[in-house]
Amino acid sequence: MTYCFARHDNRLETDRVIAGTEAPDFDPSYRDASYFGSTAGNYLKHAPWVNNFMQSLPNSIAELLHPAMASFVAQKRDVLAHIQSITSGHNASHQDLSHPTIFHTILDCKLPDHEKRDDRLSDDAQVLTMAGTLTTAWVLEVTTFHLLSNPSILRALKAELSSAIPSRNDIGAVPLPTLESLPYLNAVIKEGLRLTYGVSCRLARSDPDNAIPFTDKATGKTYTIPPGTPIGMTSVQIHHDESLFPDSWTFRPDRWLAPGSKALEKYMVSFTAGSRQCLGMNLAYCELYLAMSAVWRVWGSREVRGADDVGVFELWGTDKTDVEIQSDAFLPIVRKGSQGIRVRAFGVGE
Repeated sequence: MTYCFARHDNRLETDRVIAGTEAPDFDPSYRDASYFGSTAGNYLKHAPWVNNFMQSLPNSIAELLHPAMASFVAQKRDVLAHIQSITSGHNASHQDLSHPTIFHTILDCKLPDHEKRDDRLSDDAQVLTMAGTLTTAWVLEVTTFHLLSNPSILRALKAELSSAIPSRNDIGAVPLPTLESLPYLNAVIKEGLRLTYGVSCRLARSDPDNAIPFTDKATGKTYTIPPGTPIGMTSVQIHHDESLFPDSWTFRPDRWLAPGSKALEKYMVSFTAGSRQCLGMNLAYCELYLAMSAVWRVWGSREVRGADDVGVFELWGTDKTDVEIQSDAFLPIVRKGSQGIRVRAFGVGE
């Protein structure tokens, strides 16, 4: 939100106030809206009228018919209002920031006016905010599960973080390049990315002008793919190729520290690759480094804790079926009925 609109909604704060009343802490509505919008694409492709119909209804009625879709429609209206606030000149909060914002910059550039229509920009804005919400959060969730399930890995990570961040009062003051240079933190983040895939669907590419030769390594036979043919492959297949990542379903950060591991990086395609790779890749990495270091420097588990930790996390009602992909709906989907990754937090001495 800050990079898109120069604003933030404080959805994690316990003292949020909206319209003069205290709002509940840890508001999940934006996550729910983004999840529905990302996973309902296959259905809405075949029934686009449903989306149009829901958008025509008042929020109160839409929520009675389909709460998840109603939250998606409300999100769309909210994003459009943000865009209109910027185009009208009412939103000038970007002037107080130390960095540019996406949509203020677009409106100030030399693109033709038809590229700056409110509806066009609001569609882009909804995609950007959805993409930046779910994928990075899923990496943090899955990595949390594996760290709490593997005391030796958590112990190694906390030891490295304690050396790089001597006091918990230094959290937030350590420069990002310092965090990026920590080898084990790097390895943990890469392994979390490998097991969360980015998106799990096939993202197609095509060469409109040239035929593409393809040789099957198993048979040696060469095929010629005609120009303009869409070619897609899911990151799930690559990340679970046992010839590249042995024991591929196991969370093993050490695979990124072994001799020759640099060669593996081209096969880690959570952000895809080439000219169409994720625009927000560097921002996502930044969020992962900052969040992982801030949390695990001062939180531990029942088996692993630091001298100045503030508490411990404990998995609750969660197992591997809550983190392993079972189906694809653009995003990786786990088993039906899963309630997600749940933990209990305990203070020191509890």
